[in-house]
Amino acid sequence: MPPSTPVVFGTARVTVALEPMGGNCPDPVGGLKISAFVDSNNNGLPDAAEIVSTQFACYRPPGAAGTASTTGLSTLVSLTNDPAPCSCATGLRKFAVGLDANSNGLLDAAESNPPTSICSTTGIETSISIVDEPRGSFCANAGKQVTTASGGNTTVSYLCYPAPGLALTWKRITTATAQLTANLGHIISRPVAGTVTLALPTGPAIKSGDAIVARGESANLWRITQAAGQTIGTRKLGGTEPGLDSTWVENAEPIHNWWFVASSASGVKLAAVANNALVATGAPNIGYIYTSADAGLTWLERQDVGSRSWASIASSADGTKLAAVAVNSIIWTSADSGATWQAQNDSGSRFWVSITMSADGSRMAAVALESGYGIGDGRIYTWQQTAGNAFGAGPWTARAVAREWRSIASSADGSKLVAAVYTNPPDAQPPIYLSTDYGATWTPSPQWPPGQPAILSFYRVASSAGGTRLVAAERFGKIYTSSDSGLTWVVRAPAGGFNSIASSSDGNTLVAVQPDGKIFISTDAGATWAQREQVRFWRGVAVSADGNQIVAAVNNGRIYRSISNRTTAGTAGSIVGGQTNDVQLRYLGDGLFDATGATGPAFVVN
Repeated sequence: MPPSTPVVFGTARVTVALEPMGGNCPDPVGGLKISAFVDSNNNGLPDAAEIVSTQFACYRPPGAAGTASTTGLSTLVSLTNDPAPCSCATGLRKFAVGLDANSNGLLDAAESNPPTSICSTTGIETSISIVDEPRGSFCANAGKQVTTASGGNTTVSYLCYPAPGLALTWKRITTATAQLTANLGHIISRPVAGTVTLALPTGPAIKSGDAIVARGESANLWRITQAAGQTIGTRKLGGTEPGLDSTWVENAEPIHNWWFVASSASGVKLAAVANNALVATGAPNIGYIYTSADAGLTWLERQDVGSRSWASIASSADGTKLAAVAVNSIIWTSADSGATWQAQNDSGSRFWVSITMSADGSRMAAVALESGYGIGDGRIYTWQQTAGNAFGAGPWTARAVAREWRSIASSADGSKLVAAVYTNPPDAQPPIYLSTDYGATWTPSPQWPPGQPAILSFYRVASSAGGTRLVAAERFGKIYTSSDSGLTWVVRAPAGGFNSIASSSDGNTLVAVQPDGKIFISTDAGATWAQREQVRFWRGVAVSADGNQIVAAVNNGRIYRSISNRTTAGTAGSIVGGQTNDVQLRYLGDGLFDATGATGPAFVVN
């Protein structure tokens, strides 16, 4: 045992502080500095002359799946009375630090670093448990939760990392069942045989954009289970390309002059509109709004808003909020998935052609043509949820100058917007305009500055959730993509003109439909494209947030859907991994998780 340090008087104490990256802790965010000191002047502070022993606990990222790791283990500290004989008149205190390798909450002898003996006056025994604290209300950039037990009292404090903190904090799973936690990594390290069951978080415990990581360490199989209404996108777990011709199903909804479709994040809730003006030969001369609550298996005709020349419909991520626009009409909204509709008279009756909304429905933007039959003022209008106003109610604010606006799309938070101008014949009007302040101000894309003759007539635009990846389709031309929020654009291979285009949340999966043509699908943000389905007069298309469900509508035809790369929805669905498996999940809203990455052998998908 190391020699004791005699003092005349004082109480032995322990202090914990963050240790910056350096010689003691070379890892990215450093670690912890744990010191034992004898408080000779009783000021409660570890003065330099009082420190007896210092040990360091450093953060280390976990190794590959299946390898032993100390990540996620609790750091335990003890300061106890030592009954061993000694020359100290006041007795010995023993200071020990170690990792709780067996997760029993006790600092066992085999887990402790060599302890230090302290000669001190008799004081209260102290134990400290230090665990990772994820990003949240206590630590904005993650950190450590320090729980101190002393004399029957327990206190909890936090040591928070300065920005940027940890990319991910970890916890170890040693029990047979466990609840997964948003924005945490989970290391499955069960000391006994058997399958470990991990439940996905629900309700307020998870929000759109949150990430979850699970990684095997022990020899156990582990199963991630779902609650009612949940599903997991599994394309990264060995799935197939979306939209294969064999996966398309024709829905039972009768033939209509379909014009536009919208999807919730999961694709469970859908909405579609028909147009009663430009009616194809043989199509019924009606234009109603239709909704589906079962991924398109069945549809309800919503007649209370009347038969109109509907042009566009938008959906919130959970599918509860809908907004639709029509020619020579006001904007109509629903806050109950289309069961009831409210006329928003403040929007004005205009030649509306496109509408978009943020993921939570708190912001919307719509565009109108400048000319054409009926009323058209060619402006962009924005709406923001305010206290006391119902969804869609209140002022719709006119933005930008009058142009032949054709389409508009929004980032998930509504801050970034992209709008397309339809120029026919081409003139000196820039075809793409951008906003980064919720639509308050607009500037043309630098690629097509004002005064430069535009040779493009974009018909539809779509945006990724972050607003960084954009896609625009010409009515009689090609597809263009942008990876920098519209500052620059790249022309892509497909040609022939497009009626509609849609994007997954990450912007990797793009789907475009042609009149008298096929469906084009890209899974690499537009770099390459594949043709799918039969030649039909495709009019509208929507894609789920994970890109694994596609819904497409035919002019004078029916609605078709393709679903692939998904677990079974609800409690019957799960994925199963093992010791050398690792999976990263991201929550996209509406009960949908997406596997964004994985390592190891093939998962079992149920």
